[in-house]
Amino acid sequence: KKEMIYNNKRRILFLVTSLYGGGAERVCCILANEMAKKYDVGIVTVFDSGGEYPLDPSIKRYFVPWGVTDKFDIYHRLRRLAGRIRAFRRIKKEFRPDISIAFLRPMCQINALSRYHDRIVSCERANPLKFETEAFPLTKRIYAISDCVVFQSETVRSIFGKRVRDRSVILPNPVNVPVTASAERKKRIVTMGRLVEQKNHMMLLEAFAGFRRDHPDYTLSIYGEGELRGKLEERIRALGLEGLAILEGNHTDVHERIRDAEFFVLSSDFEGLSNALLEAMMMGIAVISTRCEGSSDVVKDMENGILVDIGDTKGLETAMRKMADDAALRKSMEERCLKDSEIFRTENAVRQWEKMIDDVCSGKNIRL
Repeated sequence: KKEMIYNNKRRILFLVTSLYGGGAERVCCILANEMAKKYDVGIVTVFDSGGEYPLDPSIKRYFVPWGVTDKFDIYHRLRRLAGRIRAFRRIKKEFRPDISIAFLRPMCQINALSRYHDRIVSCERANPLKFETEAFPLTKRIYAISDCVVFQSETVRSIFGKRVRDRSVILPNPVNVPVTASAERKKRIVTMGRLVEQKNHMMLLEAFAGFRRDHPDYTLSIYGEGELRGKLEERIRALGLEGLAILEGNHTDVHERIRDAEFFVLSSDFEGLSNALLEAMMMGIAVISTRCEGSSDVVKDMENGILVDIGDTKGLETAMRKMADDAALRKSMEERCLKDSEIFRTENAVRQWEKMIDDVCSGKNIRL
């Protein structure tokens, strides 16, 4: 396949559902902004955005309404899919990308199916066997026809066959954190993440309730929004934690708001690689995490954080006590967090993404 470079610049097209929301959207926007300094960049979204992550004004914006229907027969599904493929091919015909990089599984699918002289990169953000078991055969086929698949951990890459693994890379998330942790900390525990089942905030509330029996001066702040807000509010009331465990909502200045926290907790049942965890580490905040994918790759137990088993409420409660009671251990972990998270700093991560782009466009063997 002939490599195409127009105006001496590669043309990169990013595809993501929206420009707001979760970690994938944030990573996509960071990469698009960084790539726009050297390349011609476009970005396609399919949902209207609310509070969008900022984009460089030079980036070409495209919007394709995803659309919903209450008709689920095969005819209407195929007709809708064909319409989406045509819409994406029209965009590619206009923008003429050398490489198209898609985030989140529906966008990876439509990107591969709408190939138009472009190299295809699919970015896997989590373990598809955790929540899309029935769709996994399709995911494997889509990744097998991609020119490259980007994973966040070896654990997730290992569930795919040799064909996918041999055309894959493990790349770090680029992380932008505008502030570092405060010199003076409050007795606050914080977490960041959508209020959904995956994040298992219910377990965090249960562990915090037990922890407060002998640490009554601590509070818990949960930053994020989602479908479980009502249920979490009910559980907070049932545990007698009103005013102590606080659902803070979404904030654009969330890093400024958490910088005085004593430590960060990630209670997820599964992840790809949690941006929130990386951001806390990069700020110099000690972390506790479940042993979910991604976390176990970056958190070294009792060195730069504490790991607990997934779903282990008592284990999390014990880890919170250990973190709160041992200031020297916490200080040591904060220093290791700052050091070990350097690989994810935007300028370091972007260099690795740029190498992947160069290798894919030139047809090199890219497995790393």
